[in-house]
Amino acid sequence: MRLRYQALLLLLATFALYALTRSLWLDEWDSVQFALGLNEFNLWKHQPHPPGYPLYIFAGRALTHVGLDPVAALTLLGCLSGAVFVTFWFLIARREFGGPFAWLIALATAFTPAVWMIATKAVTDMPAAAALSITAWLAFRRDQP
Repeated sequence: MRLRYQALLLLLATFALYALTRSLWLDEWDSVQFALGLNEFNLWKHQPHPPGYPLYIFAGRALTHVGLDPVAALTLLGCLSGAVFVTFWFLIARREFGGPFAWLIALATAFTPAVWMIATKAVTDMPAAAALSITAWLAFRRDQP
């Protein structure tokens, strides 16, 4: 199977796993602040806020305009970010170590309790981790100028 199909399969399967097991309520103070930020975005009023807060809120707003409630929008963003995180570490491991080891790393990462737990909640930790994994993947691509 081609690499892009393997990565897409891993992305979709991990997203489905996280989406089916996601938190259905806001269970942290930050999650409540993020949900409130969807209704009223004010960087100065809602301080302190983590890096990436504006992008997370704007992505959440886009999903609420599609019809999702704030809790579902923010947790599904976390689930998607978790799937992206696992997929890009699969791509990094496949490039550096080969196919079987990459699948082992991807499955171990997907089922690690810390990754699974954070990916299923409405917090900005997993989108930040996904962005860092994309950055690492880009850094390991040696064939690009």
